[in-house]
Amino acid sequence: MLVKYFERLAIAMLYLLSLNKKNMEDRIVVFMTFEDLTRAYLIKGILEDNKIPCFISDENTLLVYPLYNQCLGGIKLSIFEKDLERAVRAVEEQQKAFEIPEEQQKVNSLADDGPVCPVCGSRNVAYGASVRHKYNWLTILVSLFLQIYPFSIRKSYHCFECGNDFKMAKN
Repeated sequence: MLVKYFERLAIAMLYLLSLNKKNMEDRIVVFMTFEDLTRAYLIKGILEDNKIPCFISDENTLLVYPLYNQCLGGIKLSIFEKDLERAVRAVEEQQKAFEIPEEQQKVNSLADDGPVCPVCGSRNVAYGASVRHKYNWLTILVSLFLQIYPFSIRKSYHCFECGNDFKMAKN
């Protein structure tokens, strides 16, 4: 409660300072809004690395009352108006640094030695409980007699394209 009061007091003081006609370039503006605190702190870190002063508001309120997110407009990252262009450039440069070029997006860098469906040739395959024939007759009889969940399940590869269940051939 006390933290919230000081947070609002600091924002009000900064707002009053920004109304001064001589300090028009020191007006505080909301740079970005976020739904989660992690992204807000990531962007704040980028700005602080570039020596751009900034602060996050409404973080504590939204952590305690997450349903107020829509009402308050999310977690706000505020900066001085004079630093707006530098902040936009810094965030864009950081995003470009981690952007994957289009020619590399199409190339699969992983080895293509995974399972392939023998019917349709798809690689959309997963290993797990068989879809068609999960249990054998002995497992079913023992499970009914002991009134327990089946203890042995057949596992195989399942193709999500054609629905085929298959076993991999051992080399």
